[in-house]
Order: sequence, then structure tokens, then C-alpha cells
Amino acid sequence: MRESPPPTELYQAIEEFNSTDFFRCHETLEALWLKEDYPLRLFYQGILKIAVGYLHLQRRNKRGAVAKLREGLDTLEPFGPRFMGVEVGGLRVDAEHWLEKLKGARGLVSAESIPRINLSKSFTETGTDAET
Repeated sequence: MRESPPPTELYQAIEEFNSTDFFRCHETLEALWLKEDYPLRLFYQGILKIAVGYLHLQRRNKRGAVAKLREGLDTLEPFGPRFMGVEVGGLRVDAEHWLEKLKGARGLVSAESIPRINLSKSFTETGTDAET
């Protein structure tokens, strides 16, 4: 899959995700995917779904968190381990961890330690994803 340079809105969405402002991250990514073609549209949607899963976790909605994390994982499957500078593999591993934690929980799970989205080292140094 050929990559194009990431739009500034992707960086904005990552900042929102990393500051746990998942609702705003959702809004930013939605604006991106609505004007995008496939398959790039799916990349944005996958991150968006994981963000919404964590939003549900913050709101103590276990069922919604499990559903959206699962959808996000499935949507991002073709985009790993790195895409457009995003460490998709790490994002997926973290979401899988939370999914397993939620599935094993009998009650609500605290939303502390929600992971961050990381950019690949080669990308942050050069502006391109040389490892992909």
C-alpha cells in the first residue's frame, strides 16, 4: 500500500488521542476520513474506532469499549506495523491488551494508563517512514 505524506489533521488527532481527548480525536479523524478514498479511509476509521473504544472506557461503558476496540483492531489489520509514520503495531497491541483486560473483568475497569499513539522513530527524524 503506497503511503502519502500525512495531513496535519492526523498529527492533531494523535495529539488529541495522546491527551485522552478521545471525543475531539474522533471529530478530527471523522473529518479526515469523510473526504478520503479507500483504503486510506480505513486507516483513519481504524484509529477513530480505537479512540471511541477508549472514550467508552472513560465513560465506564464496558460493552461499547469492547465493541469499538474490536472493530478498530480489525480495521487496522492491513496497516501494520507502521503506516504514515504511525506505529500501528504498537497501537494494536495496546488495544488487544485492553480488550483482553475488559473481557476478563467481571465489573467495570478503571481507565487509567490508556496507551498513546507513537510515531515511528525514522518518521520523526526524516518525515518519511523509511522502515515501511
